[in-house]
Amino acid sequence: MIQLHTPFAVKTEIKTEDK
Repeated sequence: MIQLHTPFAVKTEIKTEDK
């Protein structure tokens, strides 16, 4: 789920990686 470098996408990516 990495389409754009938006704060929301970044937060989701970080949260997924944090898991």
